[in-house]
Amino acid sequence: MTNLTDKWKKGELPSGWYYVRLIRGEYRIDLYINGKNEWIDCPDNIIDTVVCEVPSYDEYQKLLSDQLAKNEAVEINAELEAENTKLKTENKWYSEQLNEAVKEVAKLKEDYNRMGKLLRKMEESDNAREKFQNEQIEKLKELLKECRFLLGKTPYENMSQYLTFNDVMNRIDQVLGDKTDD
Repeated sequence: MTNLTDKWKKGELPSGWYYVRLIRGEYRIDLYINGKNEWIDCPDNIIDTVVCEVPSYDEYQKLLSDQLAKNEAVEINAELEAENTKLKTENKWYSEQLNEAVKEVAKLKEDYNRMGKLLRKMEESDNAREKFQNEQIEKLKELLKECRFLLGKTPYENMSQYLTFNDVMNRIDQVLGDKTDD
């Protein structure tokens, strides 16, 4: 039993309109008159429970307003939850993308460092190769100078041999870039 049902059975329920539940389970609105301790439409023996007081028009309007506000709040809350879920999904996606980008940057940095090392090695190799080539060129120049010197001291027997000898000497001079006799 409710508090209102207790008050009704003790004769303490104030006069007014009430929602009542009948023993068959139906709900009705009925007017209770305290001075007579009776209900206008329903006999006492079929009323099971006094549920609540029927609200006045102003109370009803306030209840409607509260219900509309509650419904609106529920709709707004549902929209916010949907947006929150969407943002969480997007945040997860962006986090995954950021993690992938960080990994890619780290890989690129490793590649960059590896390329830097390779370039330094190539540079060192190029410098060593250039130095070696210059040394070999100098050795060849020295060899050509020796050949010119030796050929210059060699006697030739006929004119065709002289022309061939002269051609060789001219080529050596061209390579050496001078016509000096050592």
